[in-house]
Amino acid sequence: MMHPKLRWVMLTAALGALACSGDPTADLRNGIDHLTASPTDIQVSQGDSVAITVQAIDEQGNVVATDFTGTTADPQLDFQKDNSFIPVYDAENHLVPPTSPTRARFFVKALGLTSGTVTVSAGGKSRDLTVLSSPTALGLAYTPAPPLDNVGVQELGVIVPPTLKLVLLAAKVAGAQAISRLATRPEVNLSMGNRPD
Repeated sequence: MMHPKLRWVMLTAALGALACSGDPTADLRNGIDHLTASPTDIQVSQGDSVAITVQAIDEQGNVVATDFTGTTADPQLDFQKDNSFIPVYDAENHLVPPTSPTRARFFVKALGLTSGTVTVSAGGKSRDLTVLSSPTALGLAYTPAPPLDNVGVQELGVIVPPTLKLVLLAAKVAGAQAISRLATRPEVNLSMGNRPD
């Protein structure tokens, strides 16, 4: 015969197991409330890519498994989903993309200079992210100026991208000869934003 206290313990354990089966907050969830993205301020150099991680969040702050998509209407941006992000094994032991991931990764590549928008979507919700692309380098090159001894005015040409036209004029004065000597020194950096002392 079983002790009466043991019966109560067993009955309480059985009721507790029944009460805890499943997710107790499942009926409180109403699907996706919003999407989060990291990073939110996207700056990318022309020709480079940046990874963006996106999650779907419900009203209680829980991540939600769903299918993510991404689009852009900007021809200067290439926006692709990374299907190799957090792969799972299928029945044949092959790594495949998950069918309902809790997060997804996208790559945005700047094909040109733009301030465009990419859109990520999941479960009827979407989020727009602004992408600012910048040039990789200004491509500045300079040619040392010839001596200005017997020349009245000499143009020192600096080769830059077509969007920037930069021509330096130097006159036959002591200052112009100093510029000529400065331009022929290899240790001087004549890139944009740096000024030799």
